[in-house]
Amino acid sequence: MKKFLILLLVLVPFWCFSDNPPPPGLPDEPPPPLPVDSMISVLFIGGIILGTYIISKKR
Repeated sequence: MKKFLILLLVLVPFWCFSDNPPPPGLPDEPPPPLPVDSMISVLFIGGIILGTYIISKKR
């Protein structure tokens, strides 16, 4: 489980922020950037979930 979590934490940024070209036939328009406020809530929720997981594993 530890290897999976470490691998997930390392690979997710590459999956999310990779700059691959679109498939043939699709326009080359970049997606609109996400506002910082929406990412803060995702990080906050992820931190709560990870924190509860770590605390429950110690008990």
